[in-house]
Amino acid sequence: MNQVLVLPNSTDTIVLYDPDSTLLEHGQLNLFRLDKFGKVIWAAELPPYSTTKIKGDMYVAAGLIQMAHIEKGTTVHLHANSFSCCYVEIDVSTGKITNTEFTK
Repeated sequence: MNQVLVLPNSTDTIVLYDPDSTLLEHGQLNLFRLDKFGKVIWAAELPPYSTTKIKGDMYVAAGLIQMAHIEKGTTVHLHANSFSCCYVEIDVSTGKITNTEFTK
């Protein structure tokens, strides 16, 4: 089943397309930020293969965490888990990975 996350204070959404869908090939990008018209803003990059040695990785879960900071105000963090056991933080503005942790 596809997962849709609504970005706080935005009309954009984060969409995780079901990695088990027969419409997707293994290794195909499946995590996107879409504007209110469904236009793709970015496709999230996948974890580096050098960390996991697995080709054809995909995201299997994603979530948003909203954090309040005294100096920065409120920030939103996108976290995702990949099939190859990588837990990543993704910049919601760019779709680039900012932190990777191998969890297995």
